[in-house]
Amino acid sequence: LDQDIDTAINFTLRAIGEHTECDRTYILRYGNPQQNYWSMTHEWCANGINSDREILQGVSIQIFPWLHAQLQTGQILCIPQIANLPPEAQADRQALECLSIKSLINVPLLHRNELVGSIGLVVVRSPTHQDSSKIPPLGVKFLPKTWSEETINMLKLVGEIVAIGLARHDAEIARQQATAAALAASKAKSEFLANMSHE
Repeated sequence: LDQDIDTAINFTLRAIGEHTECDRTYILRYGNPQQNYWSMTHEWCANGINSDREILQGVSIQIFPWLHAQLQTGQILCIPQIANLPPEAQADRQALECLSIKSLINVPLLHRNELVGSIGLVVVRSPTHQDSSKIPPLGVKFLPKTWSEETINMLKLVGEIVAIGLARHDAEIARQQATAAALAASKAKSEFLANMSHE
C-alpha cells in the first residue's frame, strides 16, 4: 500500500517538474494535528539538483512562520522572486535563501477543509542557466520565474487528488492497525481464559 501511493506521487511530481521546467517538486505534510511541524515526504529533483528531503524532516513552523500563516488561510503562494518577500517574511526569506531557493509556488493540501500539507515547486537556478547541471556562481543575477496560470491550476488539481489519496491511505493504515490491535487483544483474552480454565 505504501509503495503504491509513493510510486504514484513520485511519478506525478516528476511529470510536473519536467513539464514546468522547475528544479524541485515536493510534498510537505504536517506531522501532528497541532501543525507544529512538517516534513518533506516526497520529492523530485532535476539533474544536478541536490535533494533537501533528508534535512527537511520535523521542521518547526517557527522557521517559516509567514509561509505557514498564508497556507493556513488556504492561500496559494506564488513567489517569482524570494528576495522580494515582504518585510514580515524576513525569517522565511532567510531560511529559503539558506536552501538556495530563488522562486517558489506552494499550494495548500486540504482535506475536508483542513490543512494537511502542501505541494510545491521551487527554482534554485536562474531560467537562463537551467540547461546547465550546476547552480550559477555568486554574482550572477537571478531572473524571476514566471509561474503561469496553467501551472497554478494544475497544482491545485493535483493537490486535491493527492490530499484525497493520502487521506484514504492514512485511513486504511489506521484500519489495519485497529484490526491488528483487536486481533491481538482477542488472542490475549483467549489465552487468559484458557489459562484460567486450567487452574
